Amino acid sequence: REDIVERTIFHRFRDEPEWGKGRLICICNRVTEEEVREAVRRGSRTLQGVMFRTGACMGVCQGSRCLSEVIEVISDELGVKPSNITLRGGGSWILKTS
Repeated sequence: REDIVERTIFHRFRDEPEWGKGRLICICNRVTEEEVREAVRRGSRTLQGVMFRTGACMGVCQGSRCLSEVIEVISDELGVKPSNITLRGGGSWILKTS
């Protein structure tokens, strides 16, 4: 049909990472290390908080490639062990402690 408009490509996040903001951590959504650090500085204390602010771990791989790096950056920024980082607070632990 002639009146059907072709759908445009939808990009959930920006097309290019903000170069100069650290190394690229999440390749799928082009999130840099500094963007994760900035999300923590602005109040994100959980993995889910950082995910919603930056888009990290929400791409095609669903965090299978970048999850550990994101947790490391969050723990470094908060000054706690990676095992103390939770998914959404409370007892939603991501890493098992021994």
